[in-house]
Amino acid sequence: MNDSNITAPPVALVCHRFVFVPIVKHLHWSLAVLCNLDCWKEYEAWEDAEEDARSVGGGGGGGGGGGDRSPSSPPRVPCVLFMDSLKLHNANEVALNLNRWLKHEWRTKKAASPSSSFPPLDWFSLDVPFQNNAFDCGLYMLQNTKEVLQRSPNIYPANLESKTVEGFGPHMFSSNDMHVSSVVC
Repeated sequence: MNDSNITAPPVALVCHRFVFVPIVKHLHWSLAVLCNLDCWKEYEAWEDAEEDARSVGGGGGGGGGGGDRSPSSPPRVPCVLFMDSLKLHNANEVALNLNRWLKHEWRTKKAASPSSSFPPLDWFSLDVPFQNNAFDCGLYMLQNTKEVLQRSPNIYPANLESKTVEGFGPHMFSSNDMHVSSVVC
């Protein structure tokens, strides 16, 4: 992924719970998933409330009235999940290019002022099942897509500290579980 490969999608990214970004380099496929962009404003407001509580010396957990969330009940965190079944792609390079693309989209779609920028997303490089050959990476990418849709992970600030996402790991499926018709259809 480089600047020449970056194209604008036809819809606003921040309206979606998941945006799937297939990555292909050197004939190998991996997957990046932009998660929880639909709750960006809610998360920013929660972060501001947390910061205010810390600066006052409270340490979080305020009351919040009406429909407002209190700092003690955080919203889902906008982030990126990265899954590579052979660990061939440089996750840092993918993160850098994806964040650059998101900043470009933020500026063009929002017509934001130069002072308004899209903050970098937290990044989870998930430990996913390892493929045992050199040709099933596309199927593993599709299976990882299916797993995200089925598990619909909720990622909260506590996940940021542990850098884990419940239900995702090297044993979430095996190559025996993958049937082309169930993955592709």
